[in-house]
Amino acid sequence: MKEQKETKFCNHCGKEIIKSAEFCNHCGTKQKEKENKEEGKPEDKIETVGKAMTNVGCAITKLVGSLIFIGIIIYIVYIFWQS
Repeated sequence: MKEQKETKFCNHCGKEIIKSAEFCNHCGTKQKEKENKEEGKPEDKIETVGKAMTNVGCAITKLVGSLIFIGIIIYIVYIFWQS
């Protein structure tokens, strides 16, 4: 059976990382040490999830923009091909 590692979310990008990590392996941001040993407050978790959702929204926006750009290029090539 696989050993489950404890995880947390990056303070900057919101992606899941190993709890003992000093740096995020996705964005490279140094992780802050918490002064108190509490498991994160609910407000902190909500903020982290919000950042993760923002990253997903950015990725989707970039994908849609790229697809529209490719579509326009194909349309221009098609028009010149017809003439």
